[in-house]
Amino acid sequence: MKRGRLIAFVEVKARTLERDALESVGPASEKRIVEAADLWLAKHPAAAGYDLRYDMVLLMPWRL
Repeated sequence: MKRGRLIAFVEVKARTLERDALESVGPASEKRIVEAADLWLAKHPAAAGYDLRYDMVLLMPWRL
């Protein structure tokens, strides 16, 4: 996601329970999103000066 000079790399997890969603993002997930961001940045050198952020979105039924 991009807004202004900020690029956010977002991990989305859909689980029935919040605890399960939180536990599904571990070291392997963190490594994967950082590697994906590095690959994307290598293919988009003009974005090198942008602010970067790594976010997590947890989706659960009947929750906002």
